[in-house]
This record gives sequence, structure tokens and C-alpha cells, in this order.
Amino acid sequence: MEQIEQEVRFLLYSFFTGIFLLVSYDGLRIFRRIFPHGKCVTFWGDFFFWLIGGLVVFLMCYEVNDGIIRGFSLVGIGIGMLAYHFGPSELIVMGATYVPLKIKRFWLRKHRQKQ
Repeated sequence: MEQIEQEVRFLLYSFFTGIFLLVSYDGLRIFRRIFPHGKCVTFWGDFFFWLIGGLVVFLMCYEVNDGIIRGFSLVGIGIGMLAYHFGPSELIVMGATYVPLKIKRFWLRKHRQKQ
């Protein structure tokens, strides 16, 4: 019974790690919507984000499952990511960027009028 509880706990950690990764990526998406930049910077930002994301997954597996990466943990991470992505992700990004983009557009309009 204890073995099953440990496996369920590991699956839940995996699920929430997937959610954590996409919540963090949404922070990057929010930043990019407010301060757009070129493809090269976007590429390197994504590269380093997912490099760190891989480290987060490894550390989760190391701490919770003695470093053993198991197929169902990757499935748990994927399900967590999908649940967040098709759930609140877009609403959070839109909501978090709405006011800053309004302020930015207002500020840009004001400065264009002065010129």
C-alpha cells in the first residue's frame, strides 16, 4: 500500500511540475507581449527557459523518486501542462497584459503627439 501511495505522490508531483513549468512560461509570454523583441532573442529566451525547465524536471525526479525518470512521470508532466494550457493559461496572459498594454499605448500616444 505504501508503494502505491508513493507512486501516486510522484504522479501528483509530476502533474504540478507540468503546471509550474507552464505558469512560469506564461510569465515569459506576458513579458514578451508587453516588451516585444526579435526572433533571435525569443529563440535564446526559449532555449534557456526549457534548459532550466529540464533541470527542474530532473530535480523533481531526483528529490521525489531518487533520480529515476519514469514514463508515467513524463505523462504526468504532460497532462499538467495540457490541463493548464487548455484551462486558465490564455485568460491569465490576457488579464496580466491588459492594463500594462493600455498604459503603454496611452504613453506612446502622448509622446507621439508631443513630437
